[in-house]
Amino acid sequence: MKGYEAFHGGKFDHKIEFESPRDRSGHGTHTSSTAGGSFSPNVSYHGLAYGTVRGGAPKARIAMYKVCYNGGGCNYANVIMAIDQAIHDGVDILSMSLGSEPPLSPDIDFTDGGQFASLSAVTHGITVVSSAGNKGSLPQTVGNISPWMLTVAASSNDRSLPTLITLGNNRTFVVSSLTWLKTLSLTRITKHMKDVIMLCKRQYLYTGKETAFLNIQHIRYAS
Repeated sequence: MKGYEAFHGGKFDHKIEFESPRDRSGHGTHTSSTAGGSFSPNVSYHGLAYGTVRGGAPKARIAMYKVCYNGGGCNYANVIMAIDQAIHDGVDILSMSLGSEPPLSPDIDFTDGGQFASLSAVTHGITVVSSAGNKGSLPQTVGNISPWMLTVAASSNDRSLPTLITLGNNRTFVVSSLTWLKTLSLTRITKHMKDVIMLCKRQYLYTGKETAFLNIQHIRYAS
């Protein structure tokens, strides 16, 4: 905790952080279960995609090293120390689900201490796996490009999870979204457009005032 406090210039905030390996947001739990979660039957997402889930290596033993904090981000000192500890513990595979925000440089970042600490792990016979990022197929969005790491991209499948929505006029639409967002006020709807039956609140992935809405005729975007 002394290193954390020195780096961030203040005391550890117990209201938003845990000193234990537990993470406030659940990201570490999520990524660990993806890597080595046990078989869990009878799972579904709101009744959809029913079946059994498991991690990539369900019989593996997991050692978790907490390097990120809810209010303090992920500093290099924590990352380097965690990798050194993993080397000392003799892990076989090191999964690092972290990275920088785009736009990213196409070259190796020689100021990134975590990248070179991972090279030390590789020289000790440890396979280092990291994510390519979450931003999709756009320029300068691929992270963790060091050649000694296995960089894993996001994937998709052809599974369709359609949901039927029937309106008050008995018109039925087939949609795929499982996320319910607040609608904008009636004042904002009538001010900018007409003949609109639903206006959805924009999500963080959209830029500026770009908002998705459902028109009587078709789905389109409004700026």
